[in-house]
Amino acid sequence: MIWTSGKDTFPYKAWSDLKGRKGLTVLNNSLGEAFDRYAKENLQFDEVPQLEQAFRMLAVGRAQYIVYEEDPGLALAAKLNYTGLKRSSAAVSNEGLHLTLAHQSPCNTGELRGRIAKALHKLTKENVMKQLVETNIQRWRKQASP
Repeated sequence: MIWTSGKDTFPYKAWSDLKGRKGLTVLNNSLGEAFDRYAKENLQFDEVPQLEQAFRMLAVGRAQYIVYEEDPGLALAAKLNYTGLKRSSAAVSNEGLHLTLAHQSPCNTGELRGRIAKALHKLTKENVMKQLVETNIQRWRKQASP
């Protein structure tokens, strides 16, 4: 996602909307091979060690946007009680996540692979991850409140 401060937001629909703007991301954060290549060739980008540092830099105007994943960004913003952040409605990229088992692992059986596939399908269908993220964001906000 593209994260901006509430006071310095801009419309984001495509990668080209980032040209000419100063951006941040976290060191070694990859957002897909195509975007990484585009960013290297076309964007002014700085990398910082931690997302919290990027949020602080954005808040004081040292950058115009941050490129970072949606759920971890929401979680950290809630934990730190940052309320002035805006995120784009359009994603920079959508990369699939994969669960792997070594071929020679004793855990790599047809039965276990089938059970994992069924469980992942059920979790996705029931939108469990979004619910867990939202529930825990509320918890972090309560913990961050004075």
